[in-house]
Amino acid sequence: MGYITRYECLKLLEVSDMAIVKGPALSIEASGNLGAICYAKWRNLQIARAVWTGTVPNTTKQVAQQGLLTTASQAWGGVLKVEERQTWHELAKSIVWRDRLGSPYVPSGYQLFMKWNIRRLVMGLSLMAKAPAWEEFPYVKFLSQEISATDPYIAMRLSIAVTVSHSGYGTEYYKAGPFDSGGRHPIEGEWLFMNRRVPPAAYVDLDVLNGKWYWYRGRSIGKFGGVGNWFEEQSYVPII
Repeated sequence: MGYITRYECLKLLEVSDMAIVKGPALSIEASGNLGAICYAKWRNLQIARAVWTGTVPNTTKQVAQQGLLTTASQAWGGVLKVEERQTWHELAKSIVWRDRLGSPYVPSGYQLFMKWNIRRLVMGLSLMAKAPAWEEFPYVKFLSQEISATDPYIAMRLSIAVTVSHSGYGTEYYKAGPFDSGGRHPIEGEWLFMNRRVPPAAYVDLDVLNGKWYWYRGRSIGKFGGVGNWFEEQSYVPII
């Protein structure tokens, strides 16, 4: 078998479905579509299922997010100076992220710049041309909740105490549900952004139904654009 050039390989990838795998051929873990099969995780299990063929129209928020992505990516090459880009490359060397399979990797300077600055733009802040000092996140103990069946509503707070928010820059809240069963845990695509609170504060969700189960998660967000770990809690709104 002859060799193909790097260009020919890239052209093949453009027209082929691709899955991320650990241990190719005798794979023990995979994520993504390959032909008519979708490899994914479900309730901590590795599964293979038929590829979903529907379409999801872009929402107003998604269109806005895509515009911010364009703004940040164009700034990297068209606005930043060489020495400014280098600060991102240097900072990225000290950071470890995890991919969809949970494997650790060191991001590139461009990846770090994009991730942090898109989040800053979403929060109404300006782009950072020069990488900041490393960001430390505040201590968080739990995601506290208050549930009312009469109104109904579910209030939540990313807390160091029941009525005390953490001391960081801000908090993001996500929601999944309603579900009919308390044994139902959301998969990644079911989590929907709900609210961002800067500075950190409680948030009240009024869009809930009696007799239904919900999941909420919150994380601290930093002014530089980084985020803390997720804190999750399940909620049930009683029937009155």
